[in-house]
Amino acid sequence: MSVRFETDGGFMGRGIGWVAIEDDRVTASDGFRTFEGTLTADEERELQALLDSVQWDAPPGRVHADQITYTLTSGERAVSWRGESDSNEVREWMWKLRARIAR
Repeated sequence: MSVRFETDGGFMGRGIGWVAIEDDRVTASDGFRTFEGTLTADEERELQALLDSVQWDAPPGRVHADQITYTLTSGERAVSWRGESDSNEVREWMWKLRARIAR
């Protein structure tokens, strides 16, 4: 499984970090530091369920000043959204994973 969750924009225009998953390897950044870890079997199942629920053809929404744009890529599929939206379940899951491997 190859998944990438990236951000850009915001006040400084650099986003607020990213998470990359390749098989069971996880690499993530908070914008300042990079962390590495592994995906557990439970996390892999949760991630697959999240990916299955994503609306891959959703429009990204309107642009506002200093807003964060989130992009989720899985294989050949990609979707972007801006700010706080319905896709926050993916965002929350990715940031939770990043926090776990940052410990």
